[in-house]
Amino acid sequence: MNEDGHLTGSMMEFFMRFLFLAIVVGLVCGCGQTGPELGQVVGVVTYEGDPLADARVVFKPEQGRTSAAMTDAEGKYQLLYTPNRPGALIGGHSVSITWEPQDLPEPDQEGYVRPSKREIIIPRSYNTQSKLTADVKPELNEVNFTLHADGS
Repeated sequence: MNEDGHLTGSMMEFFMRFLFLAIVVGLVCGCGQTGPELGQVVGVVTYEGDPLADARVVFKPEQGRTSAAMTDAEGKYQLLYTPNRPGALIGGHSVSITWEPQDLPEPDQEGYVRPSKREIIIPRSYNTQSKLTADVKPELNEVNFTLHADGS
């Protein structure tokens, strides 16, 4: 600094280089999503023609991390790859759908929580023995599922 409290030429040059470097590092390290390319996936799950609330939808790629979502009261879902990153890996996926009620019934007189009929009738062909598939593209994908009691 000079007597007036202003930066000298070499100090100003140092400050400007430091500022430029800080901006470049911030842009390279702090901006944008890192990781694989994802396609956004939304849809609706219905069961016997009615929206299926509280269903867990899981997309499992051939290789890599799964994506999952819970359906809302209208049966709508949006897949999440991580808690802060929506989407699913690009490519083919096997899909499973299970029903996980958010409001469990109160225990009975013996202290047992009895499953509701809906838990019992979601066929295995939609979850543990699922034949559901989806192909995720690098764009917005709308993938709806219509489930039936007979598993078809």
